[in-house]
Amino acid sequence: MKNPEHVIGFDTAGIAPCETVVDDPAAVDTPYTSRSWRQFENSEKGASAGIWEAGPHKERCKCDYDELCHILEGDVRLTDAAGTSRTFGAGDSFVVAAGFDGIWENLTDVRKVFFILSSGRALSGCGSVPETHPEDRPVRYAHRGCGFPHRARPPELPRR
Repeated sequence: MKNPEHVIGFDTAGIAPCETVVDDPAAVDTPYTSRSWRQFENSEKGASAGIWEAGPHKERCKCDYDELCHILEGDVRLTDAAGTSRTFGAGDSFVVAAGFDGIWENLTDVRKVFFILSSGRALSGCGSVPETHPEDRPVRYAHRGCGFPHRARPPELPRR
């Protein structure tokens, strides 16, 4: 199906997903594989949008970007550093604003639409988040189908 000029449909048919294996025990409780389809990217504006999916997992996040999320399937719980949490499910939309420091937890298999603004800097990786580390040291995650590097998220994920 052809889109009007400057209109981008979020059809995943015909777009190979980027698969990312996240298995750093300092960042996640259980290794997981995410798949993402990047539908839009404007590196000059630090903007990226697409569809992301992954199975159940718990991951430590420290965000230096703003991300609009719309959950298509599944349930996620976000918990900030103070321990305040909220659960979102299919049909819910929310923004994870720059400065969020806490836990992203997929309670089930999750599929979401995302739109990220990252202060005009180029986004790393193929997933839905530009990843940062407190010492800004690169750590590579394993990717299939995209070849993008990722940098590890902050360490010290609480164990279940």
